[in-house]
Order: sequence, then C-alpha cells, then structure tokens
Amino acid sequence: GRDPDFVDDPADDLDLDEPSKFEANVFLRLAKRWERNRFGAFAYIGRNHLARSGVSLDPDWKNDFTRVGIDANLWAQRLNVYGVGMYGRNSNAIATPQQPAGTGEEQHFTGGFLQADYHAGDSFALTARLNLVNRPDGLEGPYTTFTSFVPGVRWFVRDRFRLAFEYSFANQGRSGIGSVQADLAF
Repeated sequence: GRDPDFVDDPADDLDLDEPSKFEANVFLRLAKRWERNRFGAFAYIGRNHLARSGVSLDPDWKNDFTRVGIDANLWAQRLNVYGVGMYGRNSNAIATPQQPAGTGEEQHFTGGFLQADYHAGDSFALTARLNLVNRPDGLEGPYTTFTSFVPGVRWFVRDRFRLAFEYSFANQGRSGIGSVQADLAF
C-alpha cells in the first residue's frame, strides 16, 4: 500500500519538453570589499513546492517567493561586527489538506541578526548575537516579533580545532537553550 504521510513533489512530474512548465530560482549577490570589511546585498526569487507533512499538493499550486537583504562584516582591530537584514514574501504560503492549491494568502517577514566577536587573545573570543524576526504567529496569526540574545565563547584549542559554547535567551515565552560545539577543520 501507499504511505498516507507521503507527499508527492510536483517537481517530479515536471515535463521539461513543455517550456511553459519550466521554473527557475534566481539568486543575485553584490558585494564590495574594502580592506578587511565587506558590504553586500542579495536577492533570491523563485517558486517553492514544499508543504507540511501530510498535505498532498494540487499540481497547480504555486507559491512564488522573494527574499531581499543586506549584509556587512566590519573589523576594528580585535572586534568583528557582522550581520544580515532581510525581507521575505511568499505569494501563496499555506497549503492545507482542505486547500491543496493553497489559501491564496500572502505572508511577509522581516528580520536578521547582528553579531559581535571580540578576540580577547589569539585563541579566545567572546561573542554576542541579537536575532530578530517579525513574522505571523502560526498559520494565520497576527504578526509577532521574536527576539533572542545569544552570548557565547569560542576557544581555539589548536590550529584547526575549536570549541564553542553559547546560550540563547528568547522572548515570547520560548525556552532558552544552550549549545556546545566542537569544530575540526581540514
């Protein structure tokens, strides 16, 4: 039998011999370097065929999306400050079992992050990041701003081995969470 949780991907049925069905996603990036600093802008435009688990999509479902943003990476001696700001829009973001071609509702979000890393020594850095996203709360809820503040430390144990720890303090009743990471680079 067929798995009831299986979600067909309409892209599997794409007939590339029919030009009107061809879809392409486009990513554009502009960046300017100035010494150790970088400033940039980007755009990602395309169509999404992903749905929540258990939703069999109508083959005619279309969800066009746009993401545009800016980013920067600035150095001042041992301090590195970097971040991203982004706006996103989906034209038909929600497909449900009752409406497999989508509800036709647009959804928007804005957000980004700003992080600072202070390299106290050659092998140790203190970090702090502020995340911010303004998005719908749930499928059809009001727009809510979700933020988190994430302090941390990084220790470069050896030339290609790093240990890191950070803890996230979040708003909107979300639990805080910590993470420990070990990186080995080749």
